[in-house]
Amino acid sequence: MHEVDRRAPRALGMRWRRRASLVCLGVLMISSCLGAEAFGTFGSAPPAVTMSVSSATLAAPTGLSATVDCQLIVLLPEVHLNWTATTSSFADGYQVFRSGSSGGPYSLVSTITGIATTSFLNTGLVLGGTYYYVVKATKGNWTSANSSQIGVTAPAICL
Repeated sequence: MHEVDRRAPRALGMRWRRRASLVCLGVLMISSCLGAEAFGTFGSAPPAVTMSVSSATLAAPTGLSATVDCQLIVLLPEVHLNWTATTSSFADGYQVFRSGSSGGPYSLVSTITGIATTSFLNTGLVLGGTYYYVVKATKGNWTSANSSQIGVTAPAICL
């Protein structure tokens, strides 16, 4: 090691070690091998990311309908939802969403596996409560747009 190399670290109050010199040498070699263009410049924008959306999108279920009645044993309201299956043959199920306000925001109530099942029973509701439902078709993590919304009001008394 040259005398100049040993003096520089001592002037900074550091103890010269072999590892430090190897790390510095490695960084210098990488930066000289890659050149300045590998590090870019500050303020430069990253290259634009291009994405395409497939024309094969999930079709939303249609014909959402609901009926309200009371559970026989507990005497609480329940909502029966029915819809027409999605026309997307690659869909693998549905998600049922509910809100207490027209237009949402909606919360996930149930996930249904298989597109042949086109009904859902929502139990444990509050007497006199108003509920708004939408259904979405699913394929893995992909979902369709919302179905049309249906609103129902549970009876105030179940006898």
